[in-house]
Amino acid sequence: MTAPALDPRSELVPAGQVGGMAMVLARISEAERSLVVARELPEIRRVQQAATVAEEAARRVARLAEAEGAPAEIVAAAKEAANQAAALRIEAQARAGQVLREMAGRGELAAHGGDRRSSSRSRGSTLNALGVSKFESSRWQQVAAVPVVTREAYVAEARADGGEVTAAGLLRYAASAARASASRVDHMAIHAMARRQIRKVHRGLTRLHTYRPDALVASLRPREREELSTSLPRLRAWVADVEAELAAYRPKQKEEVA
Repeated sequence: MTAPALDPRSELVPAGQVGGMAMVLARISEAERSLVVARELPEIRRVQQAATVAEEAARRVARLAEAEGAPAEIVAAAKEAANQAAALRIEAQARAGQVLREMAGRGELAAHGGDRRSSSRSRGSTLNALGVSKFESSRWQQVAAVPVVTREAYVAEARADGGEVTAAGLLRYAASAARASASRVDHMAIHAMARRQIRKVHRGLTRLHTYRPDALVASLRPREREELSTSLPRLRAWVADVEAELAAYRPKQKEEVA
């Protein structure tokens, strides 16, 4: 199924006309339907262009409405439509980035754009042949690398805060979210690591009696012997504490019935 033809170049709202939001919303809905079935880069690019036209028209309506003192709900509706169109353009960029990655994976996209000194032109299309600039390729693939849930969260927050939805804003939001995730303390992982370390100590303790004391002391450096001598009283106290803890875990023997 091919995407319906879009004419992204048509102007939706003539200059100086505050009305016409119905045309903008209809264009956004049409572009959204087209993106659902778009599979090729030319189709996806038309969706991007249509979304850009719709966003610019909606923002123009918002500016004109504010200048003419229109009710606040009209201005808010125009800004919301602009952000809806901007969010659609982001999703179209993500789709385009995904297509480029898939083409590269199948060997259909020449590496480095097809260097004249290499034979990469014969192995796949170049970005130039596809009508895609290096900046577009990079931006689209950056957007595609952002998880869907992160894209949705960004758009929702930008709308709630009354800000403008942009691809640059999305990438800043994603980078901030990634830093926050990396700095988040993983208590489960720390607990698991501690248990592994404790079990390692346990294995060493259960084998400690197999070392001959004379061989152990003889193998130590003078400073290490001094450290061991200083630690022995604390070690005896620690062993006593361990024995007390073990006693609490031993099952109590049942009293024999006479």
